[in-house]
Amino acid sequence: MFNVAYKQGKESPAGFSLSGFFRALLVAILVSVVFLIAGALLLTYTALPESTIPFVALLSLLLGVIASGASFAANINHHGYLNGGIMGLCYGALLYLVSFFVAGRLYLDGYVLIVLLIGLFGGAIGGIIGINRRGKQRR
Repeated sequence: MFNVAYKQGKESPAGFSLSGFFRALLVAILVSVVFLIAGALLLTYTALPESTIPFVALLSLLLGVIASGASFAANINHHGYLNGGIMGLCYGALLYLVSFFVAGRLYLDGYVLIVLLIGLFGGAIGGIIGINRRGKQRR
């Protein structure tokens, strides 16, 4: 009834690798640091008010998570949204642990929930981008 042609290639899912996970985590950290430094320079040398600091911090988190989700999903090569979301949650949890070591105590407030949600959904978007970008490179 339906003539559905499936792409039969030698491609198979690459699977999880610990080095790919840590590489994607490093990508998230580097992208976040670059955008935090850019935001700090903008806040220092322009007339932007200091009330934009939380926005700059969350934007740099989002961009870092999207980049890491894309990197991780492109490495694994399947279930981009799921693997990207997991990567984003791991990065959010890592930031939470770093804040614990810096502040000396655990804070459970709305900001933590926002960071984890940004990690989850930003990573999922990055995972979708990573799978689609990887697919275009193979053609």
